[in-house]
Amino acid sequence: MLNMKSDNGIRISPEIFGVQFHPEAHPEGMRYHYQKENVKQKIIDEHGGEKYEYLLEQLEDPEKVELTQKTVLPKFIESAILNLQG
Repeated sequence: MLNMKSDNGIRISPEIFGVQFHPEAHPEGMRYHYQKENVKQKIIDEHGGEKYEYLLEQLEDPEKVELTQKTVLPKFIESAILNLQG
């Protein structure tokens, strides 16, 4: 049961907090994942080759990595810690 929404995600229960994953937080791992033939083909089949190439390009954008690592992740961790502290 969803009972609370924050600017960082959705509280599903006192123990579970759902957030959107930002692949730019770990571009090397996501590049490896997206280059697996079955993953690559699925993306191309569902969204096209241009979208696949765009996805890979976005993993190289240092502004996205910096934003995620300096803003999104710390805010999420801070929110989680405050919630645990009550």
